[in-house]
Amino acid sequence: MRKCKFRSLTYLLLIMLVFLAVGCAANLPDQNNESEGNLQNETIEDNDKTYSEFEKIREKSDEFLKKNKPISISAQELYEKAILGNDPSYYLVDIRGGSHFAAAHITSSINIPYADTWKQLKVELLPKDKKIVLICYSGHTSSQTAAFWGMLGLDVVALENGMAGWSTYESIIGSTSLACETFDYPLVTENNNEIMENSLPTINEGITEETSLLLKVSEKYLKGSYAPVILASEVKEKILEGAEANNYFLVDIRTNQHYQKGYIAQSINIPLQQLVQVENLKKLPNDRKIIVIGYDGHDASQAVRLLVQLGYSATALKDGIRVWNGNEEITGIQGISCENVKNLPTEQLNYQPKDNSAPATCSG
Repeated sequence: MRKCKFRSLTYLLLIMLVFLAVGCAANLPDQNNESEGNLQNETIEDNDKTYSEFEKIREKSDEFLKKNKPISISAQELYEKAILGNDPSYYLVDIRGGSHFAAAHITSSINIPYADTWKQLKVELLPKDKKIVLICYSGHTSSQTAAFWGMLGLDVVALENGMAGWSTYESIIGSTSLACETFDYPLVTENNNEIMENSLPTINEGITEETSLLLKVSEKYLKGSYAPVILASEVKEKILEGAEANNYFLVDIRTNQHYQKGYIAQSINIPLQQLVQVENLKKLPNDRKIIVIGYDGHDASQAVRLLVQLGYSATALKDGIRVWNGNEEITGIQGISCENVKNLPTEQLNYQPKDNSAPATCSG
């Protein structure tokens, strides 16, 4: 009986050893596929890292848009509150070139040229407990910067129409004066625009901290060769009537209600508040320059900054749809006019500022 039990136990142990050996062999890595597997894992990690940088900026952009803060302040309101009323809650920053700032600027404003607005040392010195009013030439680059600084947690608005809304004199503005009438170019209502799905851009700066990442992508944009705005006449002649349509993609960021009443031919509609939602970003091409069409150009300039920080190539229709067509019932905004520009007072510097770097552009 003992021999039988011993023999049975021996057989059982042998069977267990066989199964164990088979199991270990099955778990051994395939040496031929090991390198390929490691490469695939590295690629996945790299893609996750790239996507996370894009997604961080996208989420920050969406958070900024959801706050739905005022974009601009009129020259008259700023003059009455900050200058005449001496309201200490305002902090004025002029982002024009140093020489233009020296020639004429609004009382109590400081100068940080547009090309330097990404620099951390400049941004860190800005007050977080005041309303920062950004002043540029026409309101476009200040609106861009307002979006960027707003994403960094600052309370920022742009001076409506920039110095062109403060004065009619080009020697004071440092650039061209505000347009006094609309072009009355045509708008369409038939929607024949095909929308295709595109891949999202990739951002791979190797930076995980949000503020540092935003500063880096803004630095690259401001150091690049670009134009922050495009004239209405250029859009009409080169794109709608010329042979350059395939190089551009038009996006109207007004509300759908106003878009449906009339829009520039070839443009699609993505309302500003919904611009950076993933499904809407996939409507935008990576290989064409995006022209953003807003009400007055300030909103489009904010949209442009959000898009270029995400890796798109974009520019704003200068002065918005109000310069394209003056029919407020259709466009949703009064046609452009220079009637309200009052030639408000400015000051001069009696010395040339040390930081006399030119702005990234003089057209904004």
